Amino acid sequence: MLRPLPLCVLTLIASGCSQPVQVGFASPDPQGRTIALARAADSPDDASVPAMINLLNSSDSAQRMLAIRGLERRTGETLGYEHFAPEADRLAAQARWAEWWSSREEGG
Repeated sequence: MLRPLPLCVLTLIASGCSQPVQVGFASPDPQGRTIALARAADSPDDASVPAMINLLNSSDSAQRMLAIRGLERRTGETLGYEHFAPEADRLAAQARWAEWWSSREEGG
């Protein structure tokens, strides 16, 4: 009779010999940036807001979507940003976000 493998053994088998993903906004791995965005959306810490604004211009549409949803979750606003819009429209909306952040920091 076969016994089920413990979860920790299955996890080791599934993960193989790959390196752990470096999580962070500056990660060279897209998965690491995506995880950082997901965490930032749920964090009350505003330190991640500039990185989220920066990733509004990511080449990865999923990261752009996560960035705007995280900002919207925090502020209730999109400032006209749409992750699927043409690059020129995204850049204009990203500039509005950068201006919003700058004015917020200057205002205290």
